[in-house]
Amino acid sequence: PDRVRMSELVARYLKAVGDPREVVADPEALYFGARLNDTSLVSDNNPRLGHITFEQWFAASARKSPPANAAA
Repeated sequence: PDRVRMSELVARYLKAVGDPREVVADPEALYFGARLNDTSLVSDNNPRLGHITFEQWFAASARKSPPANAAA
């Protein structure tokens, strides 16, 4: 439901998992060969919006995910 830039979402995720890397947005970067703008990956008219925030999603998914070093 929150409209955020992809770079901000990735930065929030990295911070939430304790990853110290910095996210640097590049407006000239291509996404699978295509140049995107701020509205390329969002719906415009009459979107079906959910009610879960990033923080709620992360908290729920963190409980379900096995540790990164778990044996497969």
